[in-house]
Amino acid sequence: MMHEIVRRAAPESIVLPINGYDRSLNKCLDKPELFRAISSSINDFFSEIEKGSSVFRFVLVTGVSRFKDQVMSSGHLIDDLSLEPEYASLLGFTEEEIRKYFGANLRDAAASVFKVSAENVTESQVDLIMDSLRRYYGGFCFDREGKVRVYQPWSVMHFLTSGWRCSFSDYWFRQCDISPLPETETRLIEESLMGKEERLSATWKDSTVSLDPGSVPSALSFLTQFGFFSIKSTAEQGFSAGLTNLEMRMDWARILVSGIIKDLDNDRVTAVTRSEEALSRPDASAQDISSHFSDILNVLKHGRIETVEEACRLLILYCTGSGFDMRPCKDGNGRCSGLVCEFHDRLMKIALRCAGKGETAEKKLDEAEEQLMDEQCSGSCSRLKKLRRIAMVFSVPEHGIVLSEDV
Repeated sequence: MMHEIVRRAAPESIVLPINGYDRSLNKCLDKPELFRAISSSINDFFSEIEKGSSVFRFVLVTGVSRFKDQVMSSGHLIDDLSLEPEYASLLGFTEEEIRKYFGANLRDAAASVFKVSAENVTESQVDLIMDSLRRYYGGFCFDREGKVRVYQPWSVMHFLTSGWRCSFSDYWFRQCDISPLPETETRLIEESLMGKEERLSATWKDSTVSLDPGSVPSALSFLTQFGFFSIKSTAEQGFSAGLTNLEMRMDWARILVSGIIKDLDNDRVTAVTRSEEALSRPDASAQDISSHFSDILNVLKHGRIETVEEACRLLILYCTGSGFDMRPCKDGNGRCSGLVCEFHDRLMKIALRCAGKGETAEKKLDEAEEQLMDEQCSGSCSRLKKLRRIAMVFSVPEHGIVLSEDV
C-alpha cells in the first residue's frame, strides 16, 4: 500500500506522522522469532519511505524504544533526535512552565495538602508543593548532555486538576502494562533504590535495546527508554541512569515487596502493616519507629542480617513500597550508614549501626549519634522543612533494633 501511495504522489506532497512505531515490538520482547518477523515488516515499510523520499515533505516517527540494528536499518534518511539537547523539553513540562501556566492550581494544591484556605496559602507552601512535584514526577531526562529535566505531564496534570482532593499518586505508572521483569532488570532496580547509580552505566553505543538476555547495557537502556529509569549523569563515552523519580521508586518497590511477601504468613504481614502509621506520624516516638523497623526486618529477612547496608536495603524496599520517600545515607567512603525519609514538610534522618556478637549496643548508639551531629541534611528542600535526627542500633544476635534515641 505504501508503495502505491509513494508512486502516485507529487514531490514533497506528503506529511507522514507515525505514532508508536514500536508498540507491537514491545509486546513480544520475550518472543525472539515473533519480534524478528514484526521488525522485518516494519523495516520493509521504512524501506518504501526511503525509496520514495522525494515525495515526503516531513516524516515524524515517535515511539518508546530504540532497537539496536533491527528496526529502521533501511530508514537511514530519518534523523534520530532522541538524545539531542535542542529537543529535550518536548516530552514533558519544565518547572518554569508549571509555575507560569499552573500557578492557580499550585495554590489550590497547597491549600489542599496543608489544610488552609487558598487565600492563606504562602509562597513557602507553594514551594513545598513544587518540591514534592519534583520528587514525585520530575527527573525525566532525554538529553545527551544531561542538563534538561522535565516532569511527567500525565501525572502532573492529574495531580493539579484534582482540586481539593489533591493526592500524590502513581497516575502514570497505573497506565503502564507491566509484565514480570527478567532478573537483570530487577537487580538494576534494587541497586537504584539503594542509590548505586554509579554502577548503572552504559556507553552511548549501547544506548539502544537489544534482545541479548542478561545484558546489563541492554537492560539499562530498556528501563531508561520506557521511562522507569532516566539519565542521571553523562560523560563523553556514556551515561549513568537510575529510577526516574519517587513515583517510579514507590511502585517498583511495591512490586518487589509483593513478590517477597506473597507466600508469607498473613498475620506477620498484617502486623507490619498496622505499625506503618508510626512512620507517618510526626509525634511518633523513636521507639515506635524502631519497633516498626524491627517488624519489617523480621518479615523480609532471608537468613541472617549482619550489615547496615542489608538492613537498610530491606527497610528502604518495604517503606518505599508502602508510599514513603526513603533513601540511603552514605558515609565519606560511599558506604550506606543510615536512612533519610522525606515528607512534604519535614525530614527524618536516621543513623543506623549494627552490633555484632560481643559488641555493646550503647557504644554503637554513641557512634550513630556522633554521625548525625557531624553530617549536614541533604533533603531536596531542607531549608523549609523541619529536621528530626534519630540514632538506632540493630542487634545481629537479637535480629532487631534494640536501641533508638532522638538526637
